[in-house]
Amino acid sequence: MEKTFAPTKGTFMAPWLIGLLVSIGCTLLHAIGMGSLEMLVDSPYFALNFDFSRHWKRITKQTFLITVICVCLGFLHMLESISWAVLFVYLGAIRNCSDALFYSFDTMSTRGVSGIVLDRQWRVLGAVEACSGMLLVGMSTAFLFGIFQRLGRSTWRSRHHLSGTNDRSPEISWLHPARKDGQNGVPQ
Repeated sequence: MEKTFAPTKGTFMAPWLIGLLVSIGCTLLHAIGMGSLEMLVDSPYFALNFDFSRHWKRITKQTFLITVICVCLGFLHMLESISWAVLFVYLGAIRNCSDALFYSFDTMSTRGVSGIVLDRQWRVLGAVEACSGMLLVGMSTAFLFGIFQRLGRSTWRSRHHLSGTNDRSPEISWLHPARKDGQNGVPQ
């Protein structure tokens, strides 16, 4: 006989708590993974102060960097979906691994049309997983947006032959118009 864990009568909160714990674990895994990717971005190989005269080398490095980041983020999302699928099989909410994986990927992406339904006592886990998936995709989107901003800022600086942290990027240059003393709004 197959051993499954089922909440007993009166333990309505058990699925919520289990889902919350798995969501916290997935969020921690995602944060650690993004922190590791941030260290990769800051590594000397991907130094974001490229020389503009080497335009194609900069574009190649930036394209490779974005590709690596996207693949790594996709791998993180896959690990998080697998962790939910393992939970579903362990709890007996879904009977086989392939259905659990399909349901988990479908729910994590908030698509939700897999046709697979969790056992009645575990249905709330699907909603918790969907919320967790939205949060994790949002974290990934914000991370990629930050990387694109850094790449754009380094490109702007290399084009204008600037370096240092006090240089004005194009998006805030209108706040500090050129001064009459020729310093162009950059504090010394």
